[in-house]
Amino acid sequence: MNCRIELTARSDRPYWVKWLDFKRCLVEEDFACRESTIIQHCYLWAWFSKHDGERFFNPPAFCLEGGWARLINGRHRTALLVKYLDVLPMALTRIDRESEAVLHGIVLREIGLDEVIALPDLPIEHTVASGTGRDQN
Repeated sequence: MNCRIELTARSDRPYWVKWLDFKRCLVEEDFACRESTIIQHCYLWAWFSKHDGERFFNPPAFCLEGGWARLINGRHRTALLVKYLDVLPMALTRIDRESEAVLHGIVLREIGLDEVIALPDLPIEHTVASGTGRDQN
């Protein structure tokens, strides 16, 4: 599925993030709740929007503080995407100086806002059996 990135805040920065490197600096309990949850093989409609006939994806968001990554939102999106991708589209919300080296170690490159990205071709559902139809982080 081809789409563009839609950010929650103008200050967010979209990146292609290398999952295995990211996971090494991820605060463990921050993602553990989603690793044990059964993830349906579909997207939720709330993760997307359409403008002028073009589809936009709101990527999972994270911050880097003290050399550690914390997910801000999108745990469900992340858990789904790691089943299909080694490099994920994600949005950095904030970073401290101590974490600059970590950022360079986990990203492949920045994603341009005019760039079309390819996501796995999966159905988009309004609700899923284990959820409410909204990304519950």
